[in-house]
Amino acid sequence: MSKNKLLTIGEVANLMCISIHSIRYYERINILKPAFTDPDTGYRFYAFEQLFHIQIIIFCVELDIPLKELIEFMDDEKTIDYLAILVYGKKIADEKLQKIKKISKFIHKAEQQILESRSLGEEQAIYARELPEMYFHIVPYDKAFDGDNLFEEVAKAFLDFCIDDDENYDDFILESGLMCEYSKSEIKRYIYIELANPIT
Repeated sequence: MSKNKLLTIGEVANLMCISIHSIRYYERINILKPAFTDPDTGYRFYAFEQLFHIQIIIFCVELDIPLKELIEFMDDEKTIDYLAILVYGKKIADEKLQKIKKISKFIHKAEQQILESRSLGEEQAIYARELPEMYFHIVPYDKAFDGDNLFEEVAKAFLDFCIDDDENYDDFILESGLMCEYSKSEIKRYIYIELANPIT
């Protein structure tokens, strides 16, 4: 193969916006082999078609897919099954997108709560507000709300629910706390975990 039709490692690095060190690392872990290595100088050269291969590697890096997993999608000649890795990558990307959406939702909700709290100032007066329909998982709590281990008990209830009902974990809004139900004869106390949707 003529070197005139090949790209130097520096040219590949510039075209793909990655470092020469990264390209050498890909070779070291056996997921990228130069198209030609000059036996006299040791300089590495790459075929233009290998740029897509490198783009797939970058794609995996950005999705936090361990690069050594790429070997599972390669044959003996180090050719990647591109369709298989793209399908796998899409699955990872979709999972990350769902996590990002949940984080964004939590940030938006927390921001609203902080702004509302600041708008009230330091006044301790009782105030009324309308709340949208909400769904809660509740755990009866038969102690006073001023116990030393109150925070730990709320956190434990939340984590226990995550473990016992991980099927509905995606519905959490990541908020938990304490609530009271008042009647003429008694006050019932609960630890609550807010849900995005009712559990069916």
